[in-house]
This record gives sequence, C-alpha cells and structure tokens, in this order.
Amino acid sequence: MGDSALAPGGATRQTGEPVSEKEVPHFGSRIRRQPRRSFPTTSLPGRSASHSANAATWPILRADPVSRPASALIDRIDTDNHSPRLRAQSDGRACRGSPPAARVGTLAEQFGPLGAIPSACRCRRVTSRFVSVAVTTWRSAMDVLLGIGTRKGLFLARSRDGRKTWEVSPPQFPVADVKALAIDTRSETPRVLAGVLNSHFGPTMVVSDDLGQTWSEPDDAPLAFPDDTDAALQGVWQIKPATEAEPDVVYAGVEPSALFRSEDGGRSFELVRGLWDHPHRTQWQPGGGGLALHTILPHPADTRRMAVAMSTGGVYQTTDGGESWRPTNKGVTADFMPGELPEWGQCVHKVALDAADPDTMYLQNHGGVFRSTDSGERWQSIDGGLPPSNFGFPIVAHPRRPGVIYTFPLVADMDRFRFPPDAKCAVYRSEDGGQTWSALSDGLPEVPFWAAVMRDAMCADDAEPTGIYFGTRNGEVYCSADEGDHWQLVADKLPDVLCVRAAVIG
Repeated sequence: MGDSALAPGGATRQTGEPVSEKEVPHFGSRIRRQPRRSFPTTSLPGRSASHSANAATWPILRADPVSRPASALIDRIDTDNHSPRLRAQSDGRACRGSPPAARVGTLAEQFGPLGAIPSACRCRRVTSRFVSVAVTTWRSAMDVLLGIGTRKGLFLARSRDGRKTWEVSPPQFPVADVKALAIDTRSETPRVLAGVLNSHFGPTMVVSDDLGQTWSEPDDAPLAFPDDTDAALQGVWQIKPATEAEPDVVYAGVEPSALFRSEDGGRSFELVRGLWDHPHRTQWQPGGGGLALHTILPHPADTRRMAVAMSTGGVYQTTDGGESWRPTNKGVTADFMPGELPEWGQCVHKVALDAADPDTMYLQNHGGVFRSTDSGERWQSIDGGLPPSNFGFPIVAHPRRPGVIYTFPLVADMDRFRFPPDAKCAVYRSEDGGQTWSALSDGLPEVPFWAAVMRDAMCADDAEPTGIYFGTRNGEVYCSADEGDHWQLVADKLPDVLCVRAAVIG
C-alpha cells in the first residue's frame, strides 16, 4: 500500500497563507517547511466533506450491526478531556429523534456516531459535562494509527476494522533512526511528531498534521541547546504531549540527558534550565545506549508536577513547574555500583504511572521491577513472579485499569546476553500491581525466539478494550486487541524496531 492509503478522507487542504516549500532530500522523505496551518473540519480523518459546519463535530464512520445487550450503558463520561467515546454539547439538548447536528455527543469508538444510531439512543441525563446514554445495536469501525520507529525509518500502520487487519506504509525517512514518536490527539486534527536522526545531517524533530502524508520542519532547528551550555543535541529519545490542561505543550527528552518544553505543539522548544543546571547532571553517566532522558511523566492533575527518568541518573521529580528537581530513587538497586544503594545514579530503563493513582508508579530497572505508592519516595521490588533474570527495558501501564502493567523480560547474563528467557517470546502482565504475573504468548512465535524489545518499543492505545503493541529487534511488530490475551502479527521483516505508538484517530 502506498502513502495515499493514509490520506484523511481524500479531502484537500485549504489555507489563506502562502506556503513556502523546500525540498529536504537527505531524509529520503519529502518535508515541507511551511508556516503553521489550520485545517478545515472537512479535511479531518473520517469527516465527510458534505457535512455542514453545524455538524462538524460528527465523524462519519462505518457502523456495523453487532449483538449487544439492550442495557449497554455509557454513564458519566467526562467530556472535558475530549474523550473519543462521548462528547457532550453545552446546551444540553436531548438527542432522541433529532438530526446529528442537534444530538448530544459523539460515541465514535464503540458504538458509532449517534447519527447512525436510531431510536435506541436514549439520553437519561444531560449536562455540559456528563451524559448517560443507552445504546443497543450499532458499533463503529474503529480507526487506529500505529507508528513504528525503526533503525532505518518510520512506518505507519493503520487499521480501520477494530485492529483485525493492518495496512503498513512504505518507510519514511528511510536513512534515519526514529527513536521517538508521539501521536497527539488532544485537538481535532491528530498530530504525529517524530524524532529522526540522520547519520550525516544529525537529529531533528518533524511534525505531520495529515497522518504522515507531509512533514514540516522549521528553518531553525526546533531542538537545540543554547550556546552557553557547550552541548550538542545527539538525538531525541522521548516525545510527550502534556495533559489536556495544556493543549499546546509538548515535552522532549534528549541525548545528552536534558528536558525541552514546547508551547506551540512541538514546532519549537526551549531547554528546561532547572534540570540542566542540577548539580548532579555533570556526574550522570551514559548507559549502554547513551546518556539520555527517556521517560517523561506529566502529572495528570497538577501541571507543576512531573517525573523524568534517564540512564544513568535515575528518577527526578519537580513540583514547581521545572524550576527545581530532586532525585527519588530510594530502594531502586544499582548492582553495578559498590556499596549502599545510592540516592541517584541508577540505570532506570522505563517508568509508568498507574491508571487510577498517579502516586503509584512502576519502574523497570537495569535489574529488577519496582513499584512506588508514594510518588517515588520509596520503591519496592515486584519482580517475584517474573523470570529470575529480572532484566528488561519496557514497562507499560494500562490506561484505565489500575494495577495492570506489562513488561517483556530479558536475560542479562553474559551467556545469554539480553535474550528472552528460555528463548520464549512472551509478554508478562500483572493485574494486581505486580504481586503476581502471567506470561502471555497466545499467537506469538514459537521457540526459539532471540529478539529483544526496547524501552519504547511497547505501548498501549486508548481504545476499549485496550490494544497492546510491541516491536522487536528482528523487525516484527505484534498487536493484541484484547489487552494481551491473544496476539497477531502486524508487520515483519522491518528494520530493528526502536519505538511504537498507537492511538484511536476515528
């Protein structure tokens, strides 16, 4: 399938601004350097060009009949966070028997647009924030975008049938490492951001507002260290959109370990000086992959709080918007360092926040898996039910179910250096915060399997049920549409997979 299969509805862009375009051939994919542009509602994925402005919030998705109990109920869904499941209008009009423009919200992910649901839709309570809806017989075709960053370019996979089948694009930026990806769905138009590293021209960040059809990069480097730091950007390791409370803020973690902040959706960034000027920074040491900040965790309720992690260095947190930072690594091991456990300097591989309680955090270390229930003040081991090697790179938390986490264990001894235990391909899931673990391998390759999964090469989407994804260093990508119970191959024979990110886009 060519790139055209990823076009959003075949609609064309419209803008009143002149477009300045430059060819940037060294990335192997066309980049348009141009002013920031607005896209009409008719150009959004899944939108119909025939829709009126009054009905612009209604995606046209294919609705298929399914067998669901008549009592299937969506109740008290928070619409302030732009949920893909239900969005309420502030005027609170009832929806029964009314046309799509007058209906209460969009139920796109599970049940299709309300315009496609006959009188089976009954609003029981309507406010500007919460809606109760009963739905019986219709379900939409979920549209999911999966970004796959590899050692030789970026691949975009798309499923329009609830993650049953996938179309995979040819590689973009085919001579570049793509270690970092984000699919930002906070606005009506999904934005894809990618950190690309060309071995000749160096690192940069590119942005697409049309699902990868075109990419833009400012004339000035969007990510660059100030002159007085005496540092040079070596790569982008993490891209993290902030919460809904800051819709234009995007963070980037880079090599050498530093945090950057953007207030224009990822078009330009400024160094977070509070972390860069920390007295520990000059003593942080590179891990096996480099000295990089690879984890960024904005607090979901407090914009002044954030946790970051780096290898090596450990976990650092701020409570004052980045002005000051302190290490929070008590209890996290550092087997490569003699003596007592250090305050900082651990080789933390990845950290994730619990779905329900942001004070509960999960950490995959160079050796061991840990949990903290007090915002990182103290960490306890939770790897008792995992293979005894207790090594690995990723840790992924379920986006809605508290206590549900995923990892991909590896063996780290010199005889079987970073291979899966017993050469078995298996994702391990805990549903009780790490007290017990289960190996999930239905649909995954048989033994022997020798490929590793890197720290950002596992992710979860925002669908219901949640999809879990991982990519391997031998170029295979797998998806589970039922939270890990069963797996299917999305793509194989790709280059070395470095990161994956997935999101529902329609």
